[in-house]
Amino acid sequence: MKCTECNGEIKRDMPVTIRTGCSSYGTAYACTDCGRLHWSDGTTVFNRGEERAFLNQETGQIFNKPVEAPS
Repeated sequence: MKCTECNGEIKRDMPVTIRTGCSSYGTAYACTDCGRLHWSDGTTVFNRGEERAFLNQETGQIFNKPVEAPS
């Protein structure tokens, strides 16, 4: 599967567990190039504030980036 952020490969062999609610979790997968997180169907992961979710592949921490405003 290709990343919609940078067109890199999504790493399906390393699932990332993400908290999606008070007591619920989902599994996402990171792009090997940019770290962008995607759900199993290929859609991208956003937080409740509509920021884009990424995985820091060195530390294993999830971080968010705001969506850029159109110019």
